[in-house]
This record gives sequence, structure tokens and C-alpha cells, in this order.
Amino acid sequence: MPVIYEYDSGLNTIHARPYGMLSILEIGNYFNEVTNDDEITTGIIEVVHFKNVKEFLFSSSDALIIPKLYREFKDTMRLRRTILIGESELHFGIARMLQIILEMNDIKSVVFVVRDEKEANKLIKEAIIQPLLHSDDLERSEM
Repeated sequence: MPVIYEYDSGLNTIHARPYGMLSILEIGNYFNEVTNDDEITTGIIEVVHFKNVKEFLFSSSDALIIPKLYREFKDTMRLRRTILIGESELHFGIARMLQIILEMNDIKSVVFVVRDEKEANKLIKEAIIQPLLHSDDLERSEM
């Protein structure tokens, strides 16, 4: 399986690490594995580290399948946000392309592209703090 993932239950975050040659089939398999993993709760944050991908094995027409797969995954897992880490120029460029395709096909998608794990960690903290801020606002409005 060319996508290994780790689940951090404390932060309710998945760190996906594709490696080698990444195809549409492997992306779909990853989404299915995470969806069927009983350890993982919904409302997750997804972080994808592209560092070890040697080659992306999908054409531009294949890439159009990704939004459908992602939307099903996002809706099932109640994904809060996806953070794509592209350290190299190639990885960053592919990550930006994926961000654009996902957001064009579903305006509710929250996808960020960053250069390193430090930037990703800031976005994870934001996602954790943000709901707390909104719940404080709701409590104040009820008073």
C-alpha cells in the first residue's frame, strides 16, 4: 500500500504519507482504509506529506476523479480541513493543483497547501482553537 497513515487521537489528526508511485487507485484505497478504520473518529484534520512520492501516476483526466473520491471521504469523515505539505517545487505544484481542483468542485472544501510541517502544525492548532472560539461566542449569545 503506497499510503501509510498515522492517527493522532489527541489532536484527531491523520498524517498520511504516500510514497513511491501514487495513483488514483492508491488514493481511493487510502480513503477507504481510513473510512473503515474503527480507531478513527469523525471530525478529523488530514495532513498529507508528499515528501516521499517519487512519481504521480495520474493524467489530467484521471485527476478529475479525485474530487468525487475526496468529497465522499470528506463527508463521511466530517473532515475539518486538509493540509497538503509540498516541500519540493514538484510536490508543492501538484498540491496546489489538487487544492484548486478540490475547491472548484466543492466550495465547502477547506484545503491548505504549505511548504513544511511547521506551517502545517500552525494550521492544526488553528483548527483546534477555532471551534472553541465559536462555542464561546454561542455561549455568550445565549446569556
